[in-house]
Amino acid sequence: MPVVHTERLVLRGLTDDDLDAWARLQADPRIAGWLGGQPQDREDAWRTLALFVGHWALRGHGQWAMVERATGALLGRVGLWQPEGWPGLEVGWMVDADRWGEGFATEGGRASVDWAFTRLDVDEVISITTAHNLASRRVMAKLGLRDTGTIVHVRGHDQVCYRIRREEWDATQA
Repeated sequence: MPVVHTERLVLRGLTDDDLDAWARLQADPRIAGWLGGQPQDREDAWRTLALFVGHWALRGHGQWAMVERATGALLGRVGLWQPEGWPGLEVGWMVDADRWGEGFATEGGRASVDWAFTRLDVDEVISITTAHNLASRRVMAKLGLRDTGTIVHVRGHDQVCYRIRREEWDATQA
């Protein structure tokens, strides 16, 4: 699994050594509420960790552990996601609620979008969230994704869909 370095982050594969910090994040109701679920106990957190690790094996891309370079702390996850039946290759993130507003989702999301267009043969990247998740929608816009005005129905939830096409991303690289 590739490792990506940004100004403040190391994006690396999730491992079993991350379980304590991961379980704490997955148990936080502030985070779970935005992800459309309930807080998870340690056993369910382990299963979710394994799901993200397995996505890399099956798809060749996935979500990285988002680690703060200065402290080594696991801040959450960020990367690409496209399980079976998903509406497209999605950039997504989960950040420790105690660290919301510090720009980590934007920094990791930007690295993920760049990685998608430079390492994968994709024409577009999407991101989806609930209409009322204004913080995530602001991050999507900062990443250059635009609101398509499209509502997608994903696993029982209506989601707004943002996207950036390769040509749009290429234009930002000049």
